Amino acid sequence: MEDALTLKVMRLRRPQAEPTVMVETPKLLLPTHVKESLVGEPFTGYLHLANHSAVSVTSVVLRVELQIGSSRFVLFDNGLSPVTIEPGAFFETDAEHELQDEGTYVLTCHVSYFTNEPCAFKRSYRFTALQPFVVVHRFAQLDSRLLVECVVENTTGGSIYLTSAELMCPDGEASLIGAFRSIILKPRGAHNLIFSVVSESDLTSCDVVGSLSLGWRVTDGPSGCTVTPVKVKPVERELCVHVVSCPRQVQVEVPFQLEVEVVNRSAKAADAYIHFDGRGSVKIHGLTQRAVGMLEPSCTKRVMLDFQASVPGIHPLRGITLVDELTQVHRDLDAICDIIAF
Repeated sequence: MEDALTLKVMRLRRPQAEPTVMVETPKLLLPTHVKESLVGEPFTGYLHLANHSAVSVTSVVLRVELQIGSSRFVLFDNGLSPVTIEPGAFFETDAEHELQDEGTYVLTCHVSYFTNEPCAFKRSYRFTALQPFVVVHRFAQLDSRLLVECVVENTTGGSIYLTSAELMCPDGEASLIGAFRSIILKPRGAHNLIFSVVSESDLTSCDVVGSLSLGWRVTDGPSGCTVTPVKVKPVERELCVHVVSCPRQVQVEVPFQLEVEVVNRSAKAADAYIHFDGRGSVKIHGLTQRAVGMLEPSCTKRVMLDFQASVPGIHPLRGITLVDELTQVHRDLDAICDIIAF
């Protein structure tokens, strides 16, 4: 038996700017014409139930659900107030939900009604929500402040406006260094944001410093806001390096000294030296290899190192390898600290 009702589902995506001439609000039919959505974007669906039969359709109930993973949201349900649709007439409604998670969404529409007998059918539509940005974090301690640098990169296939940025820290107060201005990022384009965080607690010992809220807008398309955690991941190694003393900030192209402590956490003695490969904006000033000497288990030694920053900014000190001459084990270290150069 053919259904008396026809269901059409359309995706509404209104442009940000008002058109100069009167045009119909654009509607995109799901799922064919919606290639992707962005996290933080408000989803708005237009649903149209039309009676193409010659008889009245009574007790019409429409239930709309949106699911991602194990999460399910009811966007519309008129089960407590069924409607009647006369021949040639229709019932319409909107369903809205903010896309807060990345992944594949399933929009499911359940329709039940009564003609000469109870009838029901279901329609499902799939679409994907992608993160508009990938964010890389770096940290540096300056006096009682924690400096957080966030490198925001556009991962979409087109240009996107970065319209706002806020670092929300539950255990401190964060402020953006410098005035924020809306900026357009081309595909794979990036923008640096530096926040100053003041807190009575040691934020570097926390797993999560806070949440970065980024507002965005697509040209002639939707706008939204995406929130990502700002995480700190400490790394421990058997043969490792800790910074003992470092200048609060340095001048570009002016040599400075950094004192480090090499720790042997293993159960065996080590004859260590430090090698620098010259990568990054902070380079070794002088010899690229510095001897540490013999290190018994659980022992430490301190070494003074000379560096020079080539450009201003917050620079991770990378390109350092610890080598044990006894075992010929090479350990490539992550950034041991950040250098603030102005």
